[in-house]
Amino acid sequence: MLNQLIKALFFITILDLSILNNEQSYIACTTERIFKEKHQLYDAFIDCDKHIQIETNDSILQSIIKITRHDRNRLKKGMT
Repeated sequence: MLNQLIKALFFITILDLSILNNEQSYIACTTERIFKEKHQLYDAFIDCDKHIQIETNDSILQSIIKITRHDRNRLKKGMT
């Protein structure tokens, strides 16, 4: 995957499900909570609603994705 070009889809909605099913790698943002339940569509789901929460079923990603204090502080500044 690191050798692939990652497509930036920016903001997506539920209407984009057919597009997402055909993409091999992408980065996207959404406000639609239903995406959190669509585990087959993502490797990592980062929820910044109230606090930073990362969900993944990939054991390798679980071991390397870490939220630092700097990440939390930067997010707090962006939300105020």
